Amino acid sequence: MNGSIPWGRMAMDEDGNLYGTTLYGGLYGGGVVFELVTPKMSGGLWQERVLHNFGAGRDGIEPYTDLLLRGGILYGTTMGGGTGDKRNCSNALCGTVFQLTRKPGAWTETILHSFNGSDGFGPHGGLVEDDAGNLYGTTFAGGAGDSGTVYELSPPAVANDPWQTTTLYNFTGKADGALLYAGLVRNKLGNLYGTATAGGTGKAGSVFELKPPSVPGGIWTFVIVHNFSFKRISDGVSPFSPLFFADGGIYGTTEGVLGTSGGVVFSIVP
Repeated sequence: MNGSIPWGRMAMDEDGNLYGTTLYGGLYGGGVVFELVTPKMSGGLWQERVLHNFGAGRDGIEPYTDLLLRGGILYGTTMGGGTGDKRNCSNALCGTVFQLTRKPGAWTETILHSFNGSDGFGPHGGLVEDDAGNLYGTTFAGGAGDSGTVYELSPPAVANDPWQTTTLYNFTGKADGALLYAGLVRNKLGNLYGTATAGGTGKAGSVFELKPPSVPGGIWTFVIVHNFSFKRISDGVSPFSPLFFADGGIYGTTEGVLGTSGGVVFSIVP
């Protein structure tokens, strides 16, 4: 494979072709987006194609992300790079949101947003969308509380105009949690759910919900669904992986559990 350390869930198009990322490697060492073309006959070999090499110029680097495929366009995030002011980001890793559009003979990358620290930095998780084409994601740290953010990217009304970025919530690192590795999930009501790996009242991370405003342009409502704790033996600590919905509940995993080197699989009924 051109690149190293494949990361994140892959996306599949209508023809069965797969799309994914590598964290490092490629022409410039900053990772790649690749396509695996499905074989034309049963038992045939898959063909790999690199769609984009990260790390050239002021491009993003290190796509530690799931890819979102929508309308033939790929969307994702990079942990570092971009045009943001590196002085405001830890280890000079600000990060980006990007899209890849198929054009005759090649795929073209467009940076939709470069983080600058004040709006968050180091987006690790992937993106989710709504019916209007808005994208939602998280940053690992940064923001007003220097503990991570939840953000929204809205497509322009006029083609080729910039996308609009809105911070929906700034984590404080206290009772609400801190340091967001995973992306978000969205239910049918438009509520967003995610995890913070640290902070919260138990200082071991949290599961949170963001409810959309009742009127356009209003403030989203932040709710703690669960606080993990180092003091509860049966509870997990530090949820890193994305959540998912099943059978009316929310499911996820934690990296650890009190007193052991393992973790837990948990479910929460809203």
